[in-house]
Amino acid sequence: MHKAYSTARVYLATILGIMFYGVTFLSLGTILPQLIEVFHEAAMLPQLLSIGIIAGTLVFGPVTDKFGYKFMLVMSCLFLIAGLLGLAYSREAVFLEAGIIMIGFGGGVINGETSAIVAKIFGDDKRTERMSLLGAFYCIGALLWTVVCWFVPDYKIPLTGAAVMMALCVIYFMSIKFPSADYAGKDDPDTPDSADAGQATGRRGKGLSIGALLFSPVLLICALVLFFQGGIEGATANFSKLYYTSNGLSVSNASVALTFLTVGMLAGRVAMGWFLKRMADVVVLIFYCLVSLAGIVYMQINALSFIAAGISMFLIGFGTGAICPILFSYVGGIYTRNAGTALSIVIFIALGGNFLFNHIIGKAFLTPGGSENFPLILSGLSIIILITAPFVYSVAKSYRKRRGLK
Repeated sequence: MHKAYSTARVYLATILGIMFYGVTFLSLGTILPQLIEVFHEAAMLPQLLSIGIIAGTLVFGPVTDKFGYKFMLVMSCLFLIAGLLGLAYSREAVFLEAGIIMIGFGGGVINGETSAIVAKIFGDDKRTERMSLLGAFYCIGALLWTVVCWFVPDYKIPLTGAAVMMALCVIYFMSIKFPSADYAGKDDPDTPDSADAGQATGRRGKGLSIGALLFSPVLLICALVLFFQGGIEGATANFSKLYYTSNGLSVSNASVALTFLTVGMLAGRVAMGWFLKRMADVVVLIFYCLVSLAGIVYMQINALSFIAAGISMFLIGFGTGAICPILFSYVGGIYTRNAGTALSIVIFIALGGNFLFNHIIGKAFLTPGGSENFPLILSGLSIIILITAPFVYSVAKSYRKRRGLK
């Protein structure tokens, strides 16, 4: 039986979606100072954005697995459009707050939804590489948004432009076919032949329950690694600028150096396809972890120059950029019937690490000389991931073999 959808068209839809998630993730930070000048309450918006992202992350998996991919992708984009326009034209603080929650919710859905779709439409030989490339387009979207906001000082213009472009994407999403929520994969040469645990290959089924997923060894160990990875990624993005300025670097130089974090992540995810064709994914994962650790160590050794800061940020971004695509590929490749729910769980746990370590490091910066502990905390997290990485591969391989999966 032939596929009812085009893999290329669906993959293009995920690329468009994840690029707008890059815009979502940075939409508030680039315009927050201007918003605070108009609305004093705007200082609380980052917390509301986080609440929205968490809610979207929790919701997308079960809803996607039940109602299908197109429904949630279109709905999330509509939330984003409404949120962006609300952020641009709200005259009351309550509408501004509602807009940022909608942006966070839509972005949280898109972030997980696009990964779930890629896990569904590609087999084991292509999935990790396509996940990595998808992550690269997230970086491209974030960088493009930064550049546009840099050259267009009136924030209403880029926000409106993004909403219009997203509306065009919705039309495209509505015009193409997506895989069905319960697609088994056997009839599609581009999707894995395997089913998740306890189900025969190629048969339709409901997949594992949420309770069973929460106790699945592969999901648990992947979630653990992503918990620490989320801590590194979030803390580096939020506190590196403060760390460098506290060590004497100018605010402008620290801001520019921070952009190399995204550039490094982009480079790492683009290059990962080349590495995956030449070595096992576990070797690639360990290599990228070592690159990230090298960047953190260099941050501690030399925090006084702009060049050193840029190199550190690039190496950290390069190294951390590989972890999510590889682990998402493991999770999506095993739990194919309910990949949305499985990814929803691990992304939620990764966000938990992000928020927890942001809190811990924020407290550290409040203590005298606490900024000196910043690279040490990041090093500890990176070493934990480095030690755990081979176990992730071993557990995933053993689990698939035991269940008769490829």
